[in-house]
Order: sequence, then C-alpha cells, then structure tokens
Amino acid sequence: MMSSCSLRSAVYFVNRQGNYAYLCAYGVLVILYISSPAHPTKVGYIALPDVAEGVYVSGRYAYVSDYHSGLRVIDVISTSNLKEVGFYKLLCEVT
Repeated sequence: MMSSCSLRSAVYFVNRQGNYAYLCAYGVLVILYISSPAHPTKVGYIALPDVAEGVYVSGRYAYVSDYHSGLRVIDVISTSNLKEVGFYKLLCEVT
C-alpha cells in the first residue's frame, strides 16, 4: 500500500466515477480523488445520520441509500462543500 486514509469505520460500498471514488461508511459519505491510484486524496465528506450502504452517482448528484432512513440526494458538484438536497423516507430498510 502506497497511501492510506483513515475513515474510522468500515467501508460498505465503493462507486468509482472518473477520477473520484465514493465510499459509503457508517455515518459518512467520503469522496476520494484517485487520478493517481497510488496516492488517493480525500477531497470531500458529509456526515449522515445512519449507515450509508450504497451510492449511485449521476452528474452533480450522489444518491445514497441510508440503511434505516431512506434515500438521500447529495449535491457533489463542489467536493469540498457537499450538501444534502433531497431525502425520501422509506418505511423499510434500504440496501
């Protein structure tokens, strides 16, 4: 391993889009810049109230399944200033 990044939680899901990797962990969505795979750099994160179990990225939005809550829509256009812009509450667990 050439580089590392401390998340203080297990990573449950990873989605790669271009030069970015989106990591779902307990209570957080983390974005790494991976243009140099040997030197990934954390460029953004947003705290979430529950376990982020999956993420799909399309354009400027990341759609995060929040295990006990529902679907969260995160604006990722500015990786250093992530914002939740939408939420859909489900009455069941989302995976």
